[in-house]
Amino acid sequence: MPSRSLASWLAFAFVVTAAGCSLINAPDEIRPGEGEGGAGGDAGGWNGSASSSSASSSSSSASSSASSSSSGGGGGMPTCGNGQMDPGETCDGNCPTSCDDGQVCTTDTLSGSAGECNAACSNAPVSACVSGDGCCPAGCGGQGDGDCCANPGGGPLTAENGTGKGVIYCYSPGDSVETRALKACESHFGVGQCCIITGGYDGMQYGQCGKDGADASTVHWHWASHPTGHCDPVYAMGDVLSPGWCGSIIGNFLD
Repeated sequence: MPSRSLASWLAFAFVVTAAGCSLINAPDEIRPGEGEGGAGGDAGGWNGSASSSSASSSSSSASSSASSSSSGGGGGMPTCGNGQMDPGETCDGNCPTSCDDGQVCTTDTLSGSAGECNAACSNAPVSACVSGDGCCPAGCGGQGDGDCCANPGGGPLTAENGTGKGVIYCYSPGDSVETRALKACESHFGVGQCCIITGGYDGMQYGQCGKDGADASTVHWHWASHPTGHCDPVYAMGDVLSPGWCGSIIGNFLD
């Protein structure tokens, strides 16, 4: 073999080394093009990566949205039952189940429901003049409201006591005129404060206890007529008279 110079040997070694590197790296260089036409395969690989990233982002967004809705925050719908007051709710976990305020002169109403977190109470004042509801609203004293009786427990029927002041007394259907005269008198002076006034009209009148017919401080409730009375005017059954003998008629407790 002809002798070679050192330079020749070095050149030969370089060529061999370069060729070896090319062969070793060749599979990596051609791998993206293993499909139809290298460029197409390379694009397909990029699209797969992008698609995976997009799906991951969409899943994360949906999870965030669900979390926001569940907590009632971030503009989501109010969530009933989470124990906190969200917009549009009147209660959550502490909803009223009864609206009774213990007052007879209010109408208690429960609206909405605890299940919808919109339960609420209203306690409107009673204004109707109705007997038997236990309430005497303002202005009902002269309107026949049995609950406005000035003699509690006097009976289910009502009448003005004859003084012209709109005071209502209660009586029962079987009460005599005398009993009604007593109840009418007690509605004016107070229960237990009326007695028969003696000394005139055959003792058939009620007035304030301790007073007589001449006393100028007691009104008289007559339960009998007195056509032959010793002074005018002639008094009819149920007439109520101003204080003093021969007082003027101011009303009638039977009306």
